[in-house]
Amino acid sequence: MTPWGTARLGEKVEILNRKRIPLSRIERAKRQGPYRYFGAQGVIDHIDGFLFDGEYLLVAEDGENLRSRKQPVASLVSGQFWVNNHAHILRAREGVANNRFLLHAINSAALGGLITGAAQPKLTKANLERLELPCPSPRTQDRIAAFLAAFDELIEMNERRIELLEELARSLYREWFVRFRFPGRELVDLVDSAIGPVPADWSISSLGEAAASLVDGDWVETKDQGGDAYRLLQVSNIGLATFRETGNRRYVSSETFDRLRCTSIGVGDILISRMPDPIGRAWLVDYLPEPAITAVDVAILRPISPASGIYLSLWLNSPSTIGHAEAVATGTTRKRVSRSVLSSFRLCIPPARVLARFDQIVRPILDERSILAHHNDRLAATRDLLLPRLVTGRHDISDIDLGDLLPVEAT
Repeated sequence: MTPWGTARLGEKVEILNRKRIPLSRIERAKRQGPYRYFGAQGVIDHIDGFLFDGEYLLVAEDGENLRSRKQPVASLVSGQFWVNNHAHILRAREGVANNRFLLHAINSAALGGLITGAAQPKLTKANLERLELPCPSPRTQDRIAAFLAAFDELIEMNERRIELLEELARSLYREWFVRFRFPGRELVDLVDSAIGPVPADWSISSLGEAAASLVDGDWVETKDQGGDAYRLLQVSNIGLATFRETGNRRYVSSETFDRLRCTSIGVGDILISRMPDPIGRAWLVDYLPEPAITAVDVAILRPISPASGIYLSLWLNSPSTIGHAEAVATGTTRKRVSRSVLSSFRLCIPPARVLARFDQIVRPILDERSILAHHNDRLAATRDLLLPRLVTGRHDISDIDLGDLLPVEAT
């Protein structure tokens, strides 16, 4: 029993499922537009109309994530949008509850006893209404929501800055290495090559030849896992030019590391996911808080130099390379690109002087991006540590000045 007691979610919210209208993929293709189309796990398309206008909670109705909880099951959505029939639509009753408080309370709640279905996990409307949640006063909910919003707004602000920095790095890559508008371009002629016109003093190479090494990650079975010496990074941890923290942490011992002859990951390595989505996405390792190895479906590219590492990571994550990786992937159940095929990808290699100059310009941009990403990790960890205490009343914030927590832009 919490200090506040509990109440059923159905007493605190309106559930507006009657307004859900699913659209087929064909219908959505015909109706492309500016409005977000949501499913169980978030935005799945953009179409030309909307069903809802305002602030609502969306809760997944089905999907394996209901059991695994690798992602939050509830999200707070505002603006104009459409929802299919795989997400419940909730709105806090005015004067009774706060949407943001309910968001965190639902994502912190134990849903196991409410999930039905063996093959396809499902959270029905009736079971969602039965969910028991902490029940503080509306004023207390507002205060807790404001406290948590301070963290969320700081994280969102940093994410916007990260996106701008990433786009700046991509824009410079396109200018120098796609449009060939690099310093000194006027002194170099373009010549034909196996992959199209390239500057005369640039070479054509395979990815394998352009790297110091390119190997698969380690084959670590479930029985091999345990201990705490090396973290086992999964395919799901590799994002498009970034690291994804899923919370699903797995480790191996030093003894297992030695027995399996594992490859230790180092800062400056590039980890390439050989599976979707999308196939071939890569993360240039910029920070490792603990020793790590990676799974067999992740290839480990060790660049010849730090400057070539930045160039290769941007090339790997470019739309043309990702598209090629998707095109050559094979497999019936889940498509993969093999490491040998990945190694054969052809690309142009700029001279060392061009790579060094590009590194001087782009590295500070990527370093700033990394600092912001690590800051966000710390903010999220602090918020998630406080979250269960806040939504159950075990942590009193009545004496905290919320104005001190909010970013300047939000005050």
